[in-house]
Amino acid sequence: MMVGHRHALEVGISVSALGVGYVGVPQCGDCTTIGDSVSLARRLQEHALPVQILLSSAAYEMLSDMIEAVPGSRSGLSPCTGGRVQALHQLVSAQMSDG
Repeated sequence: MMVGHRHALEVGISVSALGVGYVGVPQCGDCTTIGDSVSLARRLQEHALPVQILLSSAAYEMLSDMIEAVPGSRSGLSPCTGGRVQALHQLVSAQMSDG
């Protein structure tokens, strides 16, 4: 264990249909996910600063009654499918449900 070092995560969250499955031969197969949502989440994660959570517009709409978020900067974020640039939001706080 490293004492005195802090670890920072950058997180990107996106929602939509995606494909999940095993790729390769049974002896060496690996589970993977593919789809626009996976690609967008990766781009959001790469764009996030340390200890920052960025959400796609679809993720924000799905979670808006449980979270507080502010519009995020899109500078440096590449367009998603179809050339549309996704609006993004930075998570400020979340409310956990009891159920």
